[in-house]
Amino acid sequence: MNLQFSPIFAALITASVMTVSAYIAYRNHHSEWVKLTRDLYNQFFSMLKERYIAWFWLEKLNSEKHTRGFESLWEPEEEADKILPLYKVLAFWQLFYRLHQTGQLDETLAQSLFGYEFFYWQRRVFPLVERTREFDRVFPDVFEPFEKVDWLLSSDCLPKAARLNGKLKSK
Repeated sequence: MNLQFSPIFAALITASVMTVSAYIAYRNHHSEWVKLTRDLYNQFFSMLKERYIAWFWLEKLNSEKHTRGFESLWEPEEEADKILPLYKVLAFWQLFYRLHQTGQLDETLAQSLFGYEFFYWQRRVFPLVERTREFDRVFPDVFEPFEKVDWLLSSDCLPKAARLNGKLKSK
């Protein structure tokens, strides 16, 4: 018995196999993206003490209208207990940004988990970003996310004012 398939039938079988393979590959990648996004969420909330210190220190810096940028914050040794938590928070957002750039996050999940937090962190950090651009010789990479993560701000979980404005500005 000699079975022969028509070229159309063979093409349909090939296309079906390729579609199923692509779907399986996408699902595997998607589950990795979800896991990494959840891992980042756990990391972010394990930094509660650092975020608390950094948040209130930035509030103090912003209210005093300092005429110094990020570079000068490292100089007084007595402020090391504040700059290190701030740097850890900034480094987290930089990692988050890089993972998004390389397509390693589940974008919808990331928006719902981090959009609200990022909205307020960007407002708090933005004055320091502006001062750093004005007063420092070097612009650190850890500030890049606060200028370029607009995709995260399109989330429905953000405050209504943030969605209406489209872009964030400093206070």
